[in-house]
Amino acid sequence: MNFFSVQSLNSYTKNMEMQMKWQKRKDTNDFSADGTTTIDDWVKQQADEIRQSNQDGSAKLQAQIDLKLKCGQRLSAEEMEYLRKNDPEAYQHVKSMQSEQKQYEEELKRCKTKDEVERVKMLHTASSLGAVNSIMNNPAIPENKKFELVMREHQKNAALQQSTREFVESGKYAQLPTEQERLKAEKDLKEAKEAEQNIDDPTQDTVEEVVEKTQETDQEEPQDSDVKDALIRDAKEVLSQREMTRAEAELTPEALKVKRAKARSAYGAAGAVAPAPVIDVKAD
Repeated sequence: MNFFSVQSLNSYTKNMEMQMKWQKRKDTNDFSADGTTTIDDWVKQQADEIRQSNQDGSAKLQAQIDLKLKCGQRLSAEEMEYLRKNDPEAYQHVKSMQSEQKQYEEELKRCKTKDEVERVKMLHTASSLGAVNSIMNNPAIPENKKFELVMREHQKNAALQQSTREFVESGKYAQLPTEQERLKAEKDLKEAKEAEQNIDDPTQDTVEEVVEKTQETDQEEPQDSDVKDALIRDAKEVLSQREMTRAEAELTPEALKVKRAKARSAYGAAGAVAPAPVIDVKAD
């Protein structure tokens, strides 16, 4: 399925509701306008009617559950117990939805870049859209049942969106590198390692060899100890700066983001406690 060419899930549910209302009005020959044209309006209207009525607390609790599910909010233990006793089918639906939501949150934790997060979001949204499309195009499903199934898919999608918001608000999303930052960090580290290998190569000059070659090319009188010491210090400084290349590459902002993402992904996959944060330090 081409994700960008498919209507949003909200559009599906909105169109579905309007079709059902039109069919109901034709069946009852009632064409008066009631002002309710969206699922949001319908849910709010139902809640208002319940609040204004003298129905018992169980009806109000059911209305509260319906509203929370529609908004993607988690149900309390009391609400889950109410469903288990009074609506086993809805209870199983919510349990299944919670399981998928937990799996989705684990997928977010394993993401190593912002781009991976976006791909995970797109895959789950596309899956919901595919399910809705299949329901709506199935002639064997009655219209009222279609609406119920589409609403359940809408509830699941709302729950996943809530998990995404929580992931972003926790700051974990902001700490992830982009794909471009990850590639840059890997490129910098690779080049630094190659430079370090060249320094460690036995064919490369040591500090003493650098000084000796400098002295051999000098046609004047041999340098005294102070001059020789100065040359050694200069040579060591050059080599030490080259040896810091790898350390600096490992401490770039991009590299630190990649390290954090890999650590969180590994701990998330193992189900362990999140690792201690990587401290940003600068090489002198």
